[in-house]
Amino acid sequence: MKEDAPRSLTQHPDIVSRPIGEELVAYHPDSQQAYLLTPKAAQVYRDVESLTVSDLESAQGTELEEVLSELVQHKLVLPENELTRRRFLGSVGKVAAAGVFLTTVALPTPAAAQSGAMTISFTTAGTFSQGVPAGAT
Repeated sequence: MKEDAPRSLTQHPDIVSRPIGEELVAYHPDSQQAYLLTPKAAQVYRDVESLTVSDLESAQGTELEEVLSELVQHKLVLPENELTRRRFLGSVGKVAAAGVFLTTVALPTPAAAQSGAMTISFTTAGTFSQGVPAGAT
């Protein structure tokens, strides 16, 4: 990040994230939700703190604004001030309603996790795969 450039967005400090190839899984402990970020969203998430106010102003109407709107909507990225928050949440309905850059993954409840059976529900359409290690039941 450029030292003389003010920033407007920061990663939520409690998010736990792990890369899966070019994608990223981010777990938000407050909402107890996991999100699968596309390669584009994963890159923006990793680089969000290097974006300057000028970068954000020039992002209006671009794919970058769409990605940032989704990240702000799901509180993976936090605005530094209310004006920035309103701007990105205001664009959520216009550009990010489809959830193109991240998928919410419903995690099993603790009781379901103890049952030995695992069910994962996706809230958006798409093709997904789940690997099961050899010998697992």
